[in-house]
Amino acid sequence: MLETYLSWYREDRMDESGFRAVTNHLARAGLAIEHPTLGCGMLLDVVGEQVQLPVDRILELVGLSAGPLCMQFWLSADTDVVCDVRYVAPDTQTSSPSRSAG
Repeated sequence: MLETYLSWYREDRMDESGFRAVTNHLARAGLAIEHPTLGCGMLLDVVGEQVQLPVDRILELVGLSAGPLCMQFWLSADTDVVCDVRYVAPDTQTSSPSRSAG
């Protein structure tokens, strides 16, 4: 199994449009937030089960900074990179590296 990590750090809160810009940049590099065949995004719940949501809803949730989110980015329909995004007050947003499945 290949392990891949995705991590970034921002010195301010990332709103929905900011996160959309990040996901658009990652998509140009081949890492999509939308599952290639299902046409939706995926969050992972507390036990690691996939929760399918529209991509716009995931972008909105990240922008709200209501709590940590664990999501999947996709290299292909069966290869993903898991990314934890969380807001740390007063004005920091981080993404913790996680293991890729595939």
